[in-house]
Amino acid sequence: MDLQSTEKYTAGSFSAGPQLPAPLRQHCLAYFESNSVIMTGGYGSNKAYVYDFNTQMYTNLPHMDRIRFGHSCYRVESTARGPEIVVAGGFGTNTVQVYNLGTQMWSASSPIPAAASYAASTVPYGESFAVVGGFDGTAQTDKIYLYDKEAKTWSLSSETLAIARRHSTALPIPDALANCTATNQQDFFY
Repeated sequence: MDLQSTEKYTAGSFSAGPQLPAPLRQHCLAYFESNSVIMTGGYGSNKAYVYDFNTQMYTNLPHMDRIRFGHSCYRVESTARGPEIVVAGGFGTNTVQVYNLGTQMWSASSPIPAAASYAASTVPYGESFAVVGGFDGTAQTDKIYLYDKEAKTWSLSSETLAIARRHSTALPIPDALANCTATNQQDFFY
């Protein structure tokens, strides 16, 4: 298995994408800036890279303080601190690190209330995001954790998934596609 290959979907078909900077699996991707994405961790890795779609180049970022795999990540816009990448959980940990795009440094943040790993999905929620489902160290979970981007804290949502899930993905879908009666963009497909 080639763990450095990627594929991209353009104009109705898949083609070879850029090679990864190192063999990666169980890593996380999030938007970084308008034309780039950040890749964090992966099995056996504490590294972080930014891929720029315009230059088609990778840039190494400072390493995270621990190896993370099966974790979640998401970009937030803090009013006080500017844009940040939140990296939460991963196999065997509930720790959280935040990369500030302005200072270009990692810092510790409040831990997520329970270990969240194995494709705990991240979805936009209000002005921040939620970590949905995953594996809590014992079993797959139906829990939803909400991140407060200003306080850098977590809360447990009163809502849960109907079925506990891990190794899943989630994305917001417009009401028209969901054929829902709700009137906001907080409807998700799991």
